[in-house]
This record gives sequence, structure tokens and C-alpha cells, in this order.
Amino acid sequence: MYFLLSNLSFLDVCLSTFATPKMIFNFLMEHKTISFEGCMAQIFFLHVFAGGEMMLLVAMAYDRYVAICRPLHYAANMNTHKCIVLVEGSWLTGVLHSISQLVFTVNLPFCGPNKVDSFFCDLPLVIKLACTDTYILQVLMLSDSGLMAMISFFSPADLIHSHPGDCASSFLSRHGQGTGHPVGPHHLTG
Repeated sequence: MYFLLSNLSFLDVCLSTFATPKMIFNFLMEHKTISFEGCMAQIFFLHVFAGGEMMLLVAMAYDRYVAICRPLHYAANMNTHKCIVLVEGSWLTGVLHSISQLVFTVNLPFCGPNKVDSFFCDLPLVIKLACTDTYILQVLMLSDSGLMAMISFFSPADLIHSHPGDCASSFLSRHGQGTGHPVGPHHLTG
């Protein structure tokens, strides 16, 4: 659990500071520009950290599910190796999500005033600068982000709904309500 929390803290720090150096530089300088490569790097890191954090929260939900619903199996199910695999999976998902968002953006033709009215670059702002019709690209990018959000929302819900009695039975047995024998007629007549 603490391993997952420390990784979440690290991702939060990274997510909150990916654009800070450029923002501070822009506050101090009169000429506030960013190169195309710098803009793509900001977009890449934004999506790596945000996507990784979403999937890490899913891993943490799984960790809590195992801790609450199967407390006696927690040490066997959530060992160090599994925690490392969950963290690696969240980072890999973030990188794949970011690459899938950028693969089409870097090849777009840009023309005209390439000015982004923000202190950091984000995909919707950059796509508006393209000289071509980007409707299909926007639909693909929204689908990718929507799919990732749906996975992060429904994964813990599916886990809980696939075994609905596990949590209730483990909760009841810990409070002494599910372990006793039913009262039969021989208990009442005596």
C-alpha cells in the first residue's frame, strides 16, 4: 500500500511541475514563446503523468478491494512483485496513451499564427492551429481519452460486482454475524 502511495505522490509532483519551468521562464522574460519540440514534450509529459495516475488509482482501488474483501489473502495477493507490476503497468499505460495522442499531432501541417493562448501546450489548443480538417483526429483523441477514463472507472466497479458477496460475507464474519449456526427447533425446546 505504501509503495502505491509513494508512486502516486511522485506522479502528483510530476504532474504539477511538468509545465512550471517554462511558466517561470515566461514570467521573467519579455518574449514568451515555446518551440514546437518543447510544446510536444509538454503534451507528452502531461499525458504520461495523467494517464499513469489514472491507472495507478485503479491499481490502488484493487489493492483496497483485496484488503477489505479478502483480508486473510492480502499478504499473498498483494506482494511486492504484484505491486511493482501494477505500477509498471500504470506507467506503461501512461506512455502508450501519450504516444497514441501524439502520433498524429506531430505530423499535422501548421501554418499562420502559431500562438497558443495558455502557459502550457495541450492537444486541443495545438490541434486548432493545424491547417487541415482535424475532425477525425479530434474524434480519435477523444475516443482514446474516453476509453482510458471508462477503463479507470469501470475496472474497480467490475471487480466489486463480479464478487458481490465477498465483501459482505467477509464483513459479516468479522463482526460475528455470519459465523454462528442457525437456531433450530432443538435449541428452542430445552
